[in-house]
Amino acid sequence: MMLNALRQKYKDNEPIYLEDVLSSLGVSSSYGRTLVSKWVKEGRLRRFDRGIYYFPKKSKIFGEAAFESQRVIEDKYLGSKDAPFGYYADFTLANIAGLTTQIPAKTTIITNAEKSDRRREITLGSRKIIVSRPKKNITKENVSALSLLDLISTANKYSELSPGETVKMIQRYAVNAKISWKQIRDNIDAYPTRVSRELIRMELYNVLT
Repeated sequence: MMLNALRQKYKDNEPIYLEDVLSSLGVSSSYGRTLVSKWVKEGRLRRFDRGIYYFPKKSKIFGEAAFESQRVIEDKYLGSKDAPFGYYADFTLANIAGLTTQIPAKTTIITNAEKSDRRREITLGSRKIIVSRPKKNITKENVSALSLLDLISTANKYSELSPGETVKMIQRYAVNAKISWKQIRDNIDAYPTRVSRELIRMELYNVLT
């Protein structure tokens, strides 16, 4: 009956966090862990990572579908569109912005969820993730600006384009993100002066709203 209650709440391949199981079923931590362990052993529930489970999605042709870890990454380190608390950075961000076609082996994320002063590498399922604290607390109002400033600060390191094409791609990124000059002005104090110089050199003030 308790497993059916979870079934009604969660879709196949949707992450189920242990703390939500305890809350949804209204059971103690020890009993909840015992139940989850039992369901995993019976093959009725799958374990993705520590404290993270899911109902396997079946396919008539390919058997059991692979679990998509992106939702877990968003839940733990990025947040939602309306309540963001993280963003991609470094090589990962350069790839997203089109500065490089290479796919990074490790995903880099700046997030409020990280409390350590030093960046660290974690493993989530089969994915390697590097997480670090932001220069300023991330909010809905500044997440795009911080992301752009990070992109500017690392563009020369990761871009495989010519200097002119690199500038165009960064300008396009700023336009698509609808970043305002005020947002940049309010957050640029967290970055070294060289980022300010790059901002001017790239003439980004011409495309900011």
